[in-house]
Amino acid sequence: MRAVEHKTGEDFHIVAHLQGAYRVLCHNSEGLSKGLTCKAGDVCLIPPQRSVYLRLEPIQVGPIEHINITLPLAAFRRHLDENCRGSGPDLHDLTRVAYPDPVITSSAVALVQAREAGACELYAECAAQYLIAHILAPKVSVPRGPLTVTQLKTIHEYIHAHLAARITLEDLALQVSLSRYHFLRLFKQTTGMTPHQYLTQQRMEAAKHWLRTRKHPVGRIGQMCGYATAAHFSRAFRKYVGVSPSDYRGSFEN
Repeated sequence: MRAVEHKTGEDFHIVAHLQGAYRVLCHNSEGLSKGLTCKAGDVCLIPPQRSVYLRLEPIQVGPIEHINITLPLAAFRRHLDENCRGSGPDLHDLTRVAYPDPVITSSAVALVQAREAGACELYAECAAQYLIAHILAPKVSVPRGPLTVTQLKTIHEYIHAHLAARITLEDLALQVSLSRYHFLRLFKQTTGMTPHQYLTQQRMEAAKHWLRTRKHPVGRIGQMCGYATAAHFSRAFRKYVGVSPSDYRGSFEN
């Protein structure tokens, strides 16, 4: 197993995977996101001011090869100013892990070959502009929904595996390889609830189950469901259920 930490700072980082297949366990600054299978032709896109920790576990015998490319944030801003009047997508929405992109992988190979052949700095600058334009360009296959049964199952399993942790909209969107905007729209279209409402529902249903079946203190059950303090948990529970956690538990003890 190999561990790689990418701290991009003010740069946009690309990892283009050329050879081999492995399991990627991706952690961001807010906790574990997901395990994915990465193969040749896939890329990882890590926007500026993101810290991503990748654990690579080979799933087949043979060499593993990838190319790292760093693009300065200033180049993205210049492209947006010149071509999009300063507007454009939120770069944080461009985070990708194990995302197939033959344009980027082929460009990465061409860059390495050009460097080895002694290409001048102008070649690298033009290649960077091309990659930035490709990354920022609207994608033809925009998800229109609804989410599939498999995608919903993935979201459900992720929530329950991380019920005690802080779960963000970005965490959930990453599980099904969607931007935050598209995930929010498609999730509500599919379930009739926002992701936050669904997350609260799952936390509360788990809390109700544990209050009925376990003897843990109320504050401990709240922590198991993602609430830092007993007071916060009690307020959320009363708002959702209509009674306090203690009264709810007591109704099953009589």
